[in-house]
Amino acid sequence: MKYGLNNSSLATLYLIILIIAYTFFFLMIQTNTIDLIIKENFNFNKIILFIFILAILSLITFSTPKEIIKYINKVVPIMCVILILISLIVIIKNINIIDKVFYLIISDAFNFKSVFGGLIPTLLISIRRNIFQNELLIGPASIASAVKKGNSHLVASTAVMANLFITFVICTLIAFLIIIFKMQNEVTTTNYINLISQVFTYHFPNIGSLLLTILLSLFAFTTIVSGFYFGLTNLMYLTKNTLIILIFRINVLLFTLSGVILKPTIIWYLIDTMMLILIILNVISVTRLR
Repeated sequence: MKYGLNNSSLATLYLIILIIAYTFFFLMIQTNTIDLIIKENFNFNKIILFIFILAILSLITFSTPKEIIKYINKVVPIMCVILILISLIVIIKNINIIDKVFYLIISDAFNFKSVFGGLIPTLLISIRRNIFQNELLIGPASIASAVKKGNSHLVASTAVMANLFITFVICTLIAFLIIIFKMQNEVTTTNYINLISQVFTYHFPNIGSLLLTILLSLFAFTTIVSGFYFGLTNLMYLTKNTLIILIFRINVLLFTLSGVILKPTIIWYLIDTMMLILIILNVISVTRLR
């Protein structure tokens, strides 16, 4: 935006909105998820949980960018490996019905009701999920790629492979866990947190709740760490004023912590609105840069 379109004002506006959306509102939903998953699986005292999250967030928001990168590089690969391993264990245990799982996926995708009755709603849901899953047209993926110095083609290829890995490996494995559960149990809930809790408890009777809580909490905290890193580095691009950076750190802490208190519907409304603005700015810029 700044160099390609020669528009510093648009670049600054985009950057400010990105910081608000990604570092304030988007991180609120992460702490909200942690709160919901712990309440779903454990009878945990709200005040103790609040203090625990406050302590972790304080460590994150007052860390340096180098410390943040070091943490992410260590934790994320381990989490992905654990998730892949436990998914493969479930698939191997239920290998006798895997052909039925594939048949169910393919038949439901191409039946008359799916193609004609639910095409538009399905497309809308798919677009929304892709935006949040791959950060499609929002911009953070470009920022993440820019962190790595070196061959630009290699960096871009890595970013594309990361999105493909999330879509075709992680999301597919989670879908398999859910479908296997649904084929063997009657499901009445439409709440995702409740459903995924039932899935893990069913597949891992003794440790399912704990395993899910640890995994989701780690994923949420690493998202908070990366979101804070995006905000901090982008703010430092705009200003080196230590007072502004300190105020930013305190506000990130307060906003992220408020996710434990606020209702998910309010947070999602704020996120949706800001994401829409980012997508509009991004699409206009990409169209003009073509």
